[in-house]
Amino acid sequence: MWTFLIIIHVLICLALILVVLMQTGKGGLDSSFAGIASNTFGTQGASDVIKNATKILFGVFIISCVLLATVNPNKQKKTLTERDKRSQTTTETSKPVTDQPIAPLEQQPITE
Repeated sequence: MWTFLIIIHVLICLALILVVLMQTGKGGLDSSFAGIASNTFGTQGASDVIKNATKILFGVFIISCVLLATVNPNKQKKTLTERDKRSQTTTETSKPVTDQPIAPLEQQPITE
């Protein structure tokens, strides 16, 4: 399920990128597709169709983002307070067994 959602999300992203690049403006792909778009949709119709497609793909993109965020299989279900309690218990149990202080190591003379 997770892999399927990721694949769909990537396809939506690629389609959104292409539709945004096809819009009229500086540096877009509209100049390459101008003849095809004007023959198919008319001169003004291509711009309206591309704008509507951008709006629809943006909505689908947002929905897929929310879906991926809620269906995340690696999401932890624990709250922050539960994590804090668990980390406190692990630090308490990791204390040394003896209460005696650890003696410092004796320094060895440096020989050259």
